[in-house]
Amino acid sequence: GAVSGQTELVITKNEEDSKKALNVAEAGVRHAIRLLANGSAYQNGFNDELSNGGTGGGLAAAGSTVTAYPGDTGAAALLRYRFFSFGGSATGDGYYVRAIDNHDSDGSSNTDVDQRFILISRGKFGTAEKTIEALVAPPTPCAITTGDRLNVGGSVGSSDLQVNTTDGFGACVHANGPLDVSGNATFPDGATSSLGGPPGPGDCSGNPNIAGGNCSQVLWNQPVRELPTTNPGEYGKWVADLGNADPGGPFYILHATIGTVRKGGGCYYSGFSTGNCGSNIVYPDATTSPADQVAVMPAGISFGSSGRCIFSGTIPPGIYYCEGKAENSGQVNGPGVTIISRDDMSFTSQTNLSAFFPNAGMGTGQPAKVATDALQALPNGPIKDKGIEAMGRLQNLVMMVGNDLDFSGNNTAITGIILVHNQINMTGGKTINGYILAADGLPAFAGDPHPASSPSTINPALTYNKFLGNSTINYMNYGTANPMGAPILRAWNDGQW
Repeated sequence: GAVSGQTELVITKNEEDSKKALNVAEAGVRHAIRLLANGSAYQNGFNDELSNGGTGGGLAAAGSTVTAYPGDTGAAALLRYRFFSFGGSATGDGYYVRAIDNHDSDGSSNTDVDQRFILISRGKFGTAEKTIEALVAPPTPCAITTGDRLNVGGSVGSSDLQVNTTDGFGACVHANGPLDVSGNATFPDGATSSLGGPPGPGDCSGNPNIAGGNCSQVLWNQPVRELPTTNPGEYGKWVADLGNADPGGPFYILHATIGTVRKGGGCYYSGFSTGNCGSNIVYPDATTSPADQVAVMPAGISFGSSGRCIFSGTIPPGIYYCEGKAENSGQVNGPGVTIISRDDMSFTSQTNLSAFFPNAGMGTGQPAKVATDALQALPNGPIKDKGIEAMGRLQNLVMMVGNDLDFSGNNTAITGIILVHNQINMTGGKTINGYILAADGLPAFAGDPHPASSPSTINPALTYNKFLGNSTINYMNYGTANPMGAPILRAWNDGQW
């Protein structure tokens, strides 16, 4: 009986220590997320956290040390962790955390292209050890998020805008300003506004389906949601980075005002022939850019008056940065086409586009796969690093607009993220697989050619975000390399290693 009792005591003690070790590991996860969410640590992606063997960036907090995990042997002994003393009495008791790259198809374990990574936290309490492996991901935006006023339905009195989701969340709309909903819109995951509702600045009428209910389900006075900086100069820089890294790749800078096409090098802006992009953003890192490389005008693209890039017919796969206004002439088709404009964008006919760099589907021989392989084959160095970073920044992006987007036309299909620096006007029948961010000029940035409330040159009546007509948005949580808020835990596994 005494022996049996002693055995049970040992088992109980082991179970208790095991639970303590698991709690310590969980504390490590929570602490790491807090470090990443503190201040601006997350706003530059997670390349720095992946550095130094996964112990850099925001994880390098005061009071921690970089060390191997006690008792690891062989290859495991070469891994490094950020150690924080926590609980227990032994000097090695505490949690050991490190960041590792998720399987984001960029070919590099040191480069973050999708604002996701895996956090490893190992808790040690005496002889008990537990490990948690957690996926860190960006917060979930809605299918439509605006920096100010959002109008769904407008004065027409009816709208059949349907929002769906492919992974169980995000079938919602949010306005950081007033929200006006009318007609028969459907938002299964809700509709929210950062301002008040009736009799406040926002309103809801008609017969919408909101979170399984009606207008009573709209949530008013909700927290303002963070939006990424939509600076066309940065996007132009990234296209130039890709052109520098892969001059033979389909990465084009369209100088509409002076009528030339370039790859790599700098962009043209207000008299600067090289060295600056879009909003006079210096390229790269306040240094002189390489010389522009002359390119042949791709099929389906021409220049019009007043700095216009005109897209028509079938556009070859690639990424196109227009240093001016982008618009269509008739129907436009572009599987694997990303379009970026410094100024306004107007597509008023059937437009079928999908992002050049998708997060999936890059089969052998496809242009995006060929381009990715070319970047990976480069010798290690700054040119390769900038090219891979640019690929991540532009992944899943299908449209980026430096001012306003006027988007009409039926039978339109878009796959990817649509970023608009100011306002969007969307009418007609469309199917969009992704999500839309219309920032209303916020957050502001130095040299912004189109600050908040600047007039639209394509539609003077476009002063706030409007969605009219019979369209469907199938929300897909692509994330974005430009953070939209502090990261969150998406899932985790725990166990003994």
